[in-house]
Amino acid sequence: MSDVRELAGVVELADRHSDDYDVALYWARRSGRLWVRVTDRRSGRTARIDAAPRNALDVFRHPYAYTPVSDDDYEQAA
Repeated sequence: MSDVRELAGVVELADRHSDDYDVALYWARRSGRLWVRVTDRRSGRTARIDAAPRNALDVFRHPYAYTPVSDDDYEQAA
């Protein structure tokens, strides 16, 4: 039995969970695209971060290093 899950041509390659976040790495069979989805367990908000084959595992392990930061984020932190 495989740990890989597939739905409609999208394969979940890896996932991990903490008290605050769920992180999963996905691959689309037809297009070959890779992305990481991060879900905040408390708010339910999700973020999708596109990845390349050369850095997909790094994006999965450190998604916030690849998350774009907007001006709004700086205003909220101030």
